[in-house]
Amino acid sequence: MISRFYFKNKKSKSPKRITGFSLPELIVVMTIITIILTALVIRQKTFQERFRIDDKVYDLVLYFRKAQSYTLGVKEFTCSTNSTKSFPSYGVFFKTTNASDRDRFHFFVDQNNNGLYGSPESDSGSCYTETTIIGTPGIDRICGYNSSAVRLCWPNDASGPNQIAVTFKRPDPRPTVNFLSASGTILPLVPPVEVYFKYPTQSGETKVIMEATGQVSVSYVP
Repeated sequence: MISRFYFKNKKSKSPKRITGFSLPELIVVMTIITIILTALVIRQKTFQERFRIDDKVYDLVLYFRKAQSYTLGVKEFTCSTNSTKSFPSYGVFFKTTNASDRDRFHFFVDQNNNGLYGSPESDSGSCYTETTIIGTPGIDRICGYNSSAVRLCWPNDASGPNQIAVTFKRPDPRPTVNFLSASGTILPLVPPVEVYFKYPTQSGETKVIMEATGQVSVSYVP
């Protein structure tokens, strides 16, 4: 006698229904991703903008130090155009007459040893000048102090300096600073020298300070 046994599979279930995202859910997810990516792009642009300006700010600080160390270290200079050699003073010059002036500063050899940036240093094709391009908006304003310790800044103050030449003379580590008007007249102003840089689309600004002692510092002004 053959018996048949039948076993019931208690675990068997009806097939599951496979579901996905609904249209509203997809719209919400895509919106969140778009917001995150937009924020990252804006932040990256802001970082690049700030980095570009800060890079030029520290270039200016390094040029101040370079002018000081070259002068005190009796750095020999050889003109690239005529091969003449000398042991001059070195300096940094900047002005804010117009936009094309504000987007640059000059590291120069004070060939005349007069503490000013003029001929032959500023002549076209001169071997005595090394120019650094900052880009827009560049230098916002430059400042000095009068005898009453009042800060005067061009272009905000009509009596403020339009041009500043900072040079060094051996063996003094302190800078020789000439504050000048737009016409080149030396103004009765004294250090510290303050140079302000603004960011194109951000609030706040960065200030480079050259003290009368020769100390250079950088500070951020909200």
